[in-house]
Amino acid sequence: NMQRASNFIRHVKDLRLPYLDGIIDKMKLISCEDRVAQFELQLEKPHCNLNNTLHGGMATALIDICTCVLMSTAYEERLLFSTTELKARYLRPAKLGETILMEARILHPGKTVVFAEMDILDKATRKICVQGTHTALLTPDRSRT
Repeated sequence: NMQRASNFIRHVKDLRLPYLDGIIDKMKLISCEDRVAQFELQLEKPHCNLNNTLHGGMATALIDICTCVLMSTAYEERLLFSTTELKARYLRPAKLGETILMEARILHPGKTVVFAEMDILDKATRKICVQGTHTALLTPDRSRT
């Protein structure tokens, strides 16, 4: 699963999507097995709001990309994941310079819809900063045939 996750990350990097600048190239895949993946990211200025804490939009982007990486390991490689619902609950701030740990889990890998969740934690304290859920519709990826 680490290899499939790494391949998906490489594919996304190769797409050079502007909204993922400073995210996909900075986050580090730590582990990926049994429908669970862990990532790390050291928070830099572009990830933060005016209070120098993790920006809410950045948190939801992290939930989206990390859960999609994990989803790519649960199915055939040639699938696209179209988000139907993405939610985040902000519990405490993650501060500029801190390293966050992102733990993504697939709750139910259905045939047409997949349900995942993710916690963003302060790596040092293991306290949850953000909890997120992601529901995605599965469609064939015909772009890489």
